[in-house]
Amino acid sequence: LKDYSDRLLQVAPCRYSGEWEDGIDRLVISGHNYESHFKYIPNLVAGDQIDFIDLDGVHHPFVVTAIEEIHETDFEALERGEWDMTLFTCNFSSNKRIIARLSAE
Repeated sequence: LKDYSDRLLQVAPCRYSGEWEDGIDRLVISGHNYESHFKYIPNLVAGDQIDFIDLDGVHHPFVVTAIEEIHETDFEALERGEWDMTLFTCNFSSNKRIIARLSAE
């Protein structure tokens, strides 16, 4: 979803920050650890391929460059580093955030 809120996260992953206009500008997407959202982010490893499909149905290939775990309140960490897209979710006890950093191929 284009906007981010606790209510919207119950429905689908949401754009937390960044832009998707004529390419990616450090896009950060949040999703719950539901099976239909981002449950499998903790299973990703560097080198895994991600296929992002935009609203026009265009496929954009990415590669996972890093997986990180941060404290639940360290939201500044979401903006640190060099990457094109970040996906994040909480762990099952909700005290940590699992982050997948992605680079466009």
